[in-house]
Amino acid sequence: MFELRIRPFVVGRMLVCLFAVLLLAHIAVVVLRLEFGRDYLYGLALRFDFDRPISAPDWFTGVLFLAAALSSAMCGLATGHGWERGYWFGISGILAFLSFDEVASIHAYVATLFGQPAFVGWTLIYAPAVGLLAVGALPLLLRLPRPTAVGLVVSGLLFTFGAVAMEWFGASIAEAATGTPVAEMTKTQWTEVKNTWPYVASAMLEESFEMCALILYVVTALTYVSRQKVEFRLSFG
Repeated sequence: MFELRIRPFVVGRMLVCLFAVLLLAHIAVVVLRLEFGRDYLYGLALRFDFDRPISAPDWFTGVLFLAAALSSAMCGLATGHGWERGYWFGISGILAFLSFDEVASIHAYVATLFGQPAFVGWTLIYAPAVGLLAVGALPLLLRLPRPTAVGLVVSGLLFTFGAVAMEWFGASIAEAATGTPVAEMTKTQWTEVKNTWPYVASAMLEESFEMCALILYVVTALTYVSRQKVEFRLSFG
């Protein structure tokens, strides 16, 4: 018989360590690019830049979304109330979609469909949906133990600050540097902006807030499951 024990704070420490490694790698490649002109590094510069798609940080964020989805599903299985279980499963489904969205960049495509710039336009579409989700989750938060509710709320606020506020802050930096609205900036202008320290710092903070928020969510959800004193069995055949 195979038994897998999940200890929330052990999982949290592992995720924090992975985040720290990626952050240090990002800082290293950015310093080498901006200060020493080493913008390729055998392809490593592209793979560890927080602001690049199809990179290790991008993959890690997708994994965190998936971990958050799985931990939410476990919360749903652990609770005995039907409507609470529905809430948890609904949140799990949304987080699973966001995991796919992070890797496939669906949000940027959706923004262009609505005539918005891909960089910040998606926030105008996703933000109202997130607000409705937060309001809909209030009954669940009010029934949860206070530490769990506080952890979930703080993780949500951190993620929103990183994904929305820092996104728009980065856009304002780009517009100030070029004197051109984001929607009208050329690829050349974007390349120049992305090679400035203010924009690089804002992008790093944006992604860092998102990753830390997701790590907090995963640890909070797993801690809630562990306190329910439940066991999950997985069998094959």
